[in-house]
Amino acid sequence: LKEKWLMQYRNYRDDPYFGGNATCVSGIETGPFTNGSAPLTITFDPNVSIDVIVTLASSANYTVNNIMNIQTTSGPSVNFNLITAYGDCAKCMVYRHSYANSGQGCSYWVPESQLGVNNTCCEFIFDLLCGTSPKYQIYQNCSDDA
Repeated sequence: LKEKWLMQYRNYRDDPYFGGNATCVSGIETGPFTNGSAPLTITFDPNVSIDVIVTLASSANYTVNNIMNIQTTSGPSVNFNLITAYGDCAKCMVYRHSYANSGQGCSYWVPESQLGVNNTCCEFIFDLLCGTSPKYQIYQNCSDDA
């Protein structure tokens, strides 16, 4: 990751791994990406920070790494997967959260440089893959510290 990524919205209210109904969810790489893994820090309000290791893998019959396995590095042991539904690494990522919304959970992430940019292509793909309603705004009215 070249910059901080922000969860702009998702199609379900509460996420057990990203602070329940917390806002201002973001992630930033904190070390080098080596052997398919990288350390990240996930933050969300109110002032929570969690260090994780993200490891990329491929689903069966896929040639690209479309699975992100996320494991905590300290505190309670947490291990879960996000599946990339769509990615444009310069503009947006759409992830499927199989543990949320009866397997239909989705989140929409943007790099910090794209926050507030109207990206109709990415937003259309989220709506197509994940539905137009509900949409819970996660990253709004956040300080630079979030």
